[in-house]
Amino acid sequence: MWFVKVINTINNSQVFSACDRVRVLAFIKKAIDDQSPDEDNKRLGQGQKNTSLGGTDMSRLWASLVIMIVVGTGCGGPAVIEDYPLPKVKYQPYQVEPGIRGDDRALLDQALTRQVLSTEEVIALSDRLLRYQNPPIQDKEILEKLQVLLLRSLQDKSKDHHPQVLRNLGIVNYQQQQYNNARQALQASSELNPRDGLTHFYLACLYAQQSKLHNAQGQKRKSAAQYKRAMIELEQARKLEPFNPLFRQDLNQVTGMD
Repeated sequence: MWFVKVINTINNSQVFSACDRVRVLAFIKKAIDDQSPDEDNKRLGQGQKNTSLGGTDMSRLWASLVIMIVVGTGCGGPAVIEDYPLPKVKYQPYQVEPGIRGDDRALLDQALTRQVLSTEEVIALSDRLLRYQNPPIQDKEILEKLQVLLLRSLQDKSKDHHPQVLRNLGIVNYQQQQYNNARQALQASSELNPRDGLTHFYLACLYAQQSKLHNAQGQKRKSAAQYKRAMIELEQARKLEPFNPLFRQDLNQVTGMD
């Protein structure tokens, strides 16, 4: 019988999964059940259903099987494949809640006098004081305390958190206009963890600032070279975190170059 050959082919095939076999075999059974008794069966009064399909019915069955294979079947039902466009995001200027929380200021003082914070807690505290301030923190006293705290954290025997500590130390040095120290810390952090977008962003700010200084000194070639490096770092930051609004800012505005 034709359906016996089909069943054997399906069972021996590597194309069909177990769920696929169940679905296709059920489909064949339904196709057979849907056939009306042929004339011979009627005459014999047996009431049995004809198991031989005509050419048109056979073509429809195979076409249906092909569609099931191409579209895909499975225990969860037919697969639906759609192309979802990327959401259109309107980038807004980087905005956060202004000001420093009093408990963070107190925690910073306690960390320097009592050493009550682990390296992870130092990173979290410095993140809150540095990353989420706009405009960036300018309090010299807080920056100096953060610098001491971060340098102390680098003495931790475990170096697992050194990339974050060096990154935040570089940001502190940048805000203090200690550009050479900032470059060393940020580059060291980037070497340990090249996939940190914030590190690349502040390297971009640093190189843009250096470009500004060279330009003011009439060193056009050096200025252009530093600006090119800034654009490379900024592009890397945007690739790593494409929807971070901080990285969508114009470096000229961030560094006061315009």
